[in-house]
Amino acid sequence: MSKRKLLLLIVCCRCLLSGFDLEKNDSYILAADRIPGFKEQQKKNEMYVFDTLPVSWKSISLDGIWKYKSYPFSEYIDYWNVDEWHGPQHCKEFIKKDYDFSKWKDVPVPWSLAMLKLSDGKIGERWYGIAYYEREVNIPDFKPQSESLIIKFHGAGYRTDLWINGVYTGKNIGPQMPFEFDISSMVKPASSACLLVKILHTGYKNPPSLNSRDVGITQPVELQLRPRPYASTIRIVPLNNRIEAYLKFKGLIANKVKIEAEIKEAVSGRQAAVFSGELKVAPEIVINIPAPKLRFWSPDDPFLYFLEIKADGIPAGVQRFGYRIIEVKTGPNEKKRIFINNKQFYMRAFQFNFPKTFEIRLPKNSSFCINEKGSLREEILAMKYMNINTFRPHAMYNQYDETFFNLCDEIGILVFFDWNGPFNYHVEENSEFKAVYNGGYEHKYFGMEKTIGEFGLTAEYLHNHPSLAFWSFGNELYDHLLKGGLEFNTPIDKYIGVLKKADLQARPHCASTGRPVYKHSTPVDFVSHHQYIGVRFGPWLDVIDYLKETTVEIEQAYRQKLPFVNMETGMVNDFRLHDNIMKKFRPEFQKDIFDKQKFIDAFTSKNANETWTRHNLNAGGIKNFLTDLTDFRYKKSYMQAKRYIEIFRMNRDITDGVSHNTQPYDVMCHVRPFSIPGMDDDIHPWPDEYGLTLTEPYFSYRTAFHPLQAFLDIENYHPLCGSETRADIILVNDTENAAAPSLLIQARNAEGRVMELFTAGRIELSQGEKKIIPWKLAVPGNWSSSKYTVELFLHDNAKKLSENYYHIYTLSDNDRIKSFPVRKTALYDIAAQKFKGTDIKTTKEILDTLKIKYDSIRDFAGLQDYEVLIIGANSTDIYLLKSGEIINKWLTAGGRLLMFEQEKAGPLPWCALDKIVIAGGSYFMEIYYPKHPVFKGLEDSMAWESPLGGNRLLHKTSININDGFLALVSTDHPKDPRSMRSVINDSKYGKGEYFISMIDTSDRFNKDASVTRYVENLFSYILSSDISVYAANRVPDSAQDGGIKIFELDSKMAFYADISKQANMGFEDTVEGDKKGGWADFGSSADMKGIPTGITMLSGFVPFSIIDPGKNNGKSCIVLKGPKREYFPPTSGEIPVMKKIENFIFLHTLMWVSAKPGEDVLEYRINYSTGGQEIFRLKNKIDIADWWMGNNIKNSQTVYRDGNKTLYATQWENPRPRDEIKSIEMISLNNAIPVLIAVTGKKKYEENIDILEFNK
Repeated sequence: MSKRKLLLLIVCCRCLLSGFDLEKNDSYILAADRIPGFKEQQKKNEMYVFDTLPVSWKSISLDGIWKYKSYPFSEYIDYWNVDEWHGPQHCKEFIKKDYDFSKWKDVPVPWSLAMLKLSDGKIGERWYGIAYYEREVNIPDFKPQSESLIIKFHGAGYRTDLWINGVYTGKNIGPQMPFEFDISSMVKPASSACLLVKILHTGYKNPPSLNSRDVGITQPVELQLRPRPYASTIRIVPLNNRIEAYLKFKGLIANKVKIEAEIKEAVSGRQAAVFSGELKVAPEIVINIPAPKLRFWSPDDPFLYFLEIKADGIPAGVQRFGYRIIEVKTGPNEKKRIFINNKQFYMRAFQFNFPKTFEIRLPKNSSFCINEKGSLREEILAMKYMNINTFRPHAMYNQYDETFFNLCDEIGILVFFDWNGPFNYHVEENSEFKAVYNGGYEHKYFGMEKTIGEFGLTAEYLHNHPSLAFWSFGNELYDHLLKGGLEFNTPIDKYIGVLKKADLQARPHCASTGRPVYKHSTPVDFVSHHQYIGVRFGPWLDVIDYLKETTVEIEQAYRQKLPFVNMETGMVNDFRLHDNIMKKFRPEFQKDIFDKQKFIDAFTSKNANETWTRHNLNAGGIKNFLTDLTDFRYKKSYMQAKRYIEIFRMNRDITDGVSHNTQPYDVMCHVRPFSIPGMDDDIHPWPDEYGLTLTEPYFSYRTAFHPLQAFLDIENYHPLCGSETRADIILVNDTENAAAPSLLIQARNAEGRVMELFTAGRIELSQGEKKIIPWKLAVPGNWSSSKYTVELFLHDNAKKLSENYYHIYTLSDNDRIKSFPVRKTALYDIAAQKFKGTDIKTTKEILDTLKIKYDSIRDFAGLQDYEVLIIGANSTDIYLLKSGEIINKWLTAGGRLLMFEQEKAGPLPWCALDKIVIAGGSYFMEIYYPKHPVFKGLEDSMAWESPLGGNRLLHKTSININDGFLALVSTDHPKDPRSMRSVINDSKYGKGEYFISMIDTSDRFNKDASVTRYVENLFSYILSSDISVYAANRVPDSAQDGGIKIFELDSKMAFYADISKQANMGFEDTVEGDKKGGWADFGSSADMKGIPTGITMLSGFVPFSIIDPGKNNGKSCIVLKGPKREYFPPTSGEIPVMKKIENFIFLHTLMWVSAKPGEDVLEYRINYSTGGQEIFRLKNKIDIADWWMGNNIKNSQTVYRDGNKTLYATQWENPRPRDEIKSIEMISLNNAIPVLIAVTGKKKYEENIDILEFNK
């Protein structure tokens, strides 16, 4: 080949590869218009999908109009221990021959009573009570001597009792599984019969009943005429090259029976294997069918067969099944793996909660059919295209529905079975139970005990579904919440025994999904955990640490590397939205300057209708959620769905699966989920045409879950132009076969122009393999400051196999600020002195790099000579804290202050309203005023989201939320009303301004493009003469600002008073008002059990010696009498000192304060060895205050906080420092409950001057 032709070939290939485009990431598009082959697989008239009957069996539907009468009520009922007459209205009068049913209402069957608009309840509401159904049935002409007449309910309950012609027939407990009664002996052939069905369904306060909508006769009812003998149970066990079938018959009368078995392909009907033989009759007959050529069933190839059974020539049964072998065995690196058909299997799972799915997609006039008009089929097809291979129906909502399992068999989705028995035993009205267990978590324990029989029947009934793959006996069976000495291992062991008998395929079990079984002695085949780190709160890379740590714990507990899956983690849905909140906040957020206090009230509220806002901060932003839902969903799905799932996929060498706590309706829906008049179009641009609609998270999941995928482990998502960052390529092959894809990596700018970055041909990947290719992402120096998308394509001969993408944000040298305003600037940077000569970066180095002129200062005595004060990163010390009054006056007169990130927590010395808080770090923040000058070029909140630096966090500390916030972060679980914090505050103060930034600038400057641009913007702004309109307007308050008491003491000079003998209470209290336990005896929600013990400074600068109650007979603090606690002592008694002391610092607090502000509330008496006494009287809200939601006050400093509980440090100066102090006494003044935790004194030296003080 000539060089010209070779060159042409190479160029053509490069052009072809560069032509790849990402799949269009549409929102609100019909699945039929997007998913290949979807229309061809739709069945719009489909409803129930039941098991196939033998050709000789006859079925007569009993669906239609029945008569109905109900008696709503709600009380505690043990379904297993009541008879058929239980309830406020028994049916003895209804079973009389002459009873007239004509006055009863008409009701359709099947249907859910909760979905009917009846006089005793509204449509769609919970329904509790007794419902009676009646129907006259024409009995077919049958031969009782050779045929059986069966009435089969495919689903009814919760408890169902049946009478035929007034004669009690039997009962069934549980609403999901089919059940049947043989009525051959109760009716006459070719006659009529009266069927009376009683449904008992009750609800309780907490926990809720399994599913209050699944009540009544909710599935079809039929009569089946079966020739005898017939197979009542067929259990199939796929083995290597053969099939075992376990058969139970009804109607066998001889000692032997001729069994004929034929296996046929389900679709073509072609014969695949046969068996024939005469066998001895037994309760269960086992046959072995040689089957060397059967095709495996798997999610990738859901190939099905029928097993047809004849007994003595009579068609006795037919069973659909898949030839699928599932097992746990040793894989690579001596780790146990899940194998399906000898192939490594990785769970790519999704929650599937039935009732929620129904409620979201049910159109008007629909039935309760799970597959209404083929809707479930469509959803499973769409989930399959989304690359899901496993469903986990949550135990709380689970329905073991024939239609669901049959569709999963046919389409190819595995099912992680989560037993709902623990949710089926309710105890709220059971006084005996409450007396023993206080009505707690034990309902799950007894629910397991009560439903173990139902579990065994369910396992047998579902036995042959190839989609059924994994067992859990209940969700989150947490032993630490049990009382009365109970532990879940007891029922779990019983369930394991039942499972061994019921499931002959020996599917693997995890005992309980979400229970940390490795902390117990529970035998399991694999571990299923639940964890929400990195989704609702916290840095997402913490997930990697969680995976590694949990893997080690599992190995240590079980002495082997068991499979480990996370089957429940953060949610993606935004259907928590409340209409009234949207209407209230959305218009306000659309303003350029909005009322921050409205949002602070919502962010910190405990109201369930408002706390939903916090759920969205760590996943796209609250303001974005309320103003641009489409953009919000894209960001949320990118961060919460795609990236989070990728962490598990990239760590597939130590994990075996992941499932988001997300439902199908979160990514697709048949109807508009909710409606807000006047806002629908820009909130949900829903298609006008009815049909399954895909929403934004769908395509992010499709990308993250692709079985053959390439990922990037990017160190820095914000590289500077001309730099490079580590971006290792991780390839994962979770398909059923080996693969050898080629790889292309390209970058696309905002205008759509593409640049090739990396190519590799034929990368060999064995089945189940993870491969790492070291790589560095080099950003060309000529790139502009912009958002780029790095795109990855796996392909085979230019045919795209899969795709992935990552967003990076760059900063060009052309866009960097080269000159800054010149102001008289002071820099207070103790970190620069402390870390001089080390690799630790400081604010001083940043200023020097930017060539900004400044004077370094050691104190604030000459602050009036400067226009700008910069407090460097990590420079909070005692001198700064004691200079609050100086800084306050300087700010009020017009000074401008910029404080960078600090590791020390506490209030700002010049303004106590702002407090630096040590809380959880994160990688993401939302900007609320993007037009502020410091955010120029950084308006997109995604531009801030990147792990980098020494601890990878965007911030370590934060600021309590107040009206100065410009950007917010989530620091803890969203259920915590304190989880919302600020990281960037700007406040106008008098004529001046102070700007607080907790962003990690010292580690990230000149590495992270976004932080670098932000720092340059920040200096440009603070050195200017303009104050932004977005700065909060603070009015200086001398009561709160500038005069904060800061107490400090070197530990070498500390004397710790011993209160161990006077201590009368501990820190923890379990029972309120029992005059035992700890603190002020108000129970566990009002104690101080979280306080650290030993020598500790808490959050202040004074060391205290806090007693460990475990080492002092349970006593650790002094609590005196006061309101509501008259039984405590009025005084402490004398606390020995016998030292010369300069001052005392008391660690104490008050509860139930009735004193007015300024009124004496507590007294300390200091007794001298030489005689005499000093009295220290403390005033309410000046020297000490109530513990609840306390703040710094005039003469006290808040040094410890546990939620809303507060401890104060108050200092007393000794007017007689040369006299030895004998003792201290604490006296209650009866207008508060005083609590003393510790007393620290400063030793007095007679012989020489305090060297430490002198140096200061």
